[in-house]
Amino acid sequence: MIAAGKPDNEAARQEALLEYQLLDTLPEKEYDAITKLATQVCGAKMSTITLVDNDRQWFKSTYNLAASETIRTEGFCAHCILDPHHPTIVENTLKDERFQGNPFTTGEFANFHFYAGVPLLSTEGLPVGTLCVLDDRPRSLSPEQQESLEALANQVVQLMELRKKVFQYQESEEQLKRINQNLEDFSYIVSHDIKSPLNSITQMVEAFVEDTECTWSTESQSCLDLIRDSATGLEQMIDNILKYSKAVNYLESDRKLIDLNTFLPGIVRSINTSPQVQIVISPDLPSVFSSPTALRQIFANLVSNSIKYNDKSEGRIALSCRQMGSEEYKFEVSDNGMGIPKDKLESIFDLFYRVNQSSSCMKHSSGVGLAIVKKLINDLGGRIEVESAVNEGTTFKFYLPSR
Repeated sequence: MIAAGKPDNEAARQEALLEYQLLDTLPEKEYDAITKLATQVCGAKMSTITLVDNDRQWFKSTYNLAASETIRTEGFCAHCILDPHHPTIVENTLKDERFQGNPFTTGEFANFHFYAGVPLLSTEGLPVGTLCVLDDRPRSLSPEQQESLEALANQVVQLMELRKKVFQYQESEEQLKRINQNLEDFSYIVSHDIKSPLNSITQMVEAFVEDTECTWSTESQSCLDLIRDSATGLEQMIDNILKYSKAVNYLESDRKLIDLNTFLPGIVRSINTSPQVQIVISPDLPSVFSSPTALRQIFANLVSNSIKYNDKSEGRIALSCRQMGSEEYKFEVSDNGMGIPKDKLESIFDLFYRVNQSSSCMKHSSGVGLAIVKKLINDLGGRIEVESAVNEGTTFKFYLPSR
């Protein structure tokens, strides 16, 4: 008997095997169905799905075989993985020097006189185990049987990969939960440890300004105004950062059917509109299935931006929505404002980005609103586009799935 050695990439192979988290798991009918089918297709007595561990061969599934594992040095599959790109077919183990004297060939359990195994390869091409059929008499496989065994081995790999993806998804979900918790902790710290001192500063400045017994010089008054404006601006920026950090939580609320004919006017009423700007909402809007909290935040940011950056004496903002086939809805928010230069369009959704920081209307802009909009739309499974011309206006188009 010649015991199978270990391949040069054994460490990487073992790591790939452990990623599937299959060792020592309970039987599963999907794998058992494949071993049963393998024996039927190949006309064999026995079949196993074998994972080659460090010192053992562990059977994820067996057909007509009572064992659950064997020592690796005595195993047939340990030889099979040494040639990962070809099946290992031994028509008569009694005549193969690798298996002469093997306890499963000539010893106490001498009933494995035929072996055919196909390596199970990970996505990196590493052999983690085999699908094999065995018989108690010497024999051979037809080309069709060998092809079928290889196809079944591929099905085993697909099951294993699906399992790995499920675990990866679960790990990602846990990671997202931890991130969300960190964001909540961050929000708490910002709200209590930063905003509270800011509020105190603002209130103290207001008290100084309103103190009728104090006479402030022009320079002192300017300093107080600067402190107040800076504190107010910083407080607004913190509020916007908090909105961005909490944006993902909007999607946790139940999505529901939203009648846009009443929903959009409600949003417009809640915004401080300018008398110079007219907001027009298209009639006969559809009802959409989405997160009302997220959709309200999206429209509030887009409409507020259109108002803030409208430099026309007669400003106009148009809101619309229509269904595009059966798969998605198309929303539009367009205005006739100052517009955005073409070379800035790719950056406007970046966090803290401001188109023209020297502009007077940018003084109280945090560069967070459009980042929130894009984040929410992406998390809802949609996408957003923008078209703009300087001095003519801007149109934001975003698409959300209909279900």
